[in-house]
Amino acid sequence: MDCSRCIFAITTPPASGGPFGSWQCGCRVDRLETLKQRGEAHLPEPMLEEEMSNFYKLDRFCNMYRTSKWKRDKRIKNAEESAREESTCSFGIVVDVSSQNEDEINSTVRSIGKICYKKEKMIVVLSSDYEENRMQMLVNETHKLLGDGIDCQLVVHSKSDPTDVLDQQRKDKDAFVRPMKNRQSFLLKVRGGQTLDKDFFNFIDREVNELLVKSVFFEDPKNGISALAFGAVNAAYLEFLDYDLMSKELKNLSVNQNSYRKYEKKN
Repeated sequence: MDCSRCIFAITTPPASGGPFGSWQCGCRVDRLETLKQRGEAHLPEPMLEEEMSNFYKLDRFCNMYRTSKWKRDKRIKNAEESAREESTCSFGIVVDVSSQNEDEINSTVRSIGKICYKKEKMIVVLSSDYEENRMQMLVNETHKLLGDGIDCQLVVHSKSDPTDVLDQQRKDKDAFVRPMKNRQSFLLKVRGGQTLDKDFFNFIDREVNELLVKSVFFEDPKNGISALAFGAVNAAYLEFLDYDLMSKELKNLSVNQNSYRKYEKKN
């Protein structure tokens, strides 16, 4: 792709006054310089003079690329702000609460409520096998997150009959249906009792939208939390039919392919 149709491309007439029109000299949303530093944006070398390009060619997808057709949407009042909002990372968090006690579940829920990130960019699913004596407690935990302004739902996996077996594929499918349907940028599966660092999501968004890294696997090893890119999960899950097994393999692949990033909390 190139920047020729992007509304954020900054152009200037050629200093020589030559016949080839305006030249791209920048980017209104600060993407071009970073991409150039990463070696992912360049002016193509023409084979013939008439093939000369005035706009930078990108060796990757730019998530701030917007055309004039997008800008004509009447809901868009400020193009730059709207594009940045659309590009901000979103997160789908599935919390497995099938075997944890109330204190452990509450610890995880509290940590999610304290995350310093846009609440509207998060979807949380509490995933539990059906146990009648735990349902009210789980409903209460769901409402705590709803009260914090976080989209949260309780998904209960029930057996159709006493001999039914709740396999992992079925549980994963039920739990991840909303985050997948909403195409959340990153997906996380945590266990009740684990806690999420309040700055983990800001770290990921900065890596993706400021440093423009192409990592698909972000890990907070201190808390045992991993965030996997939606595209990677969507492409790989059917090979494993088990989210946990898939996560282990994607970590190995991302390390080997230099698309793994480790989160280290700043003091």
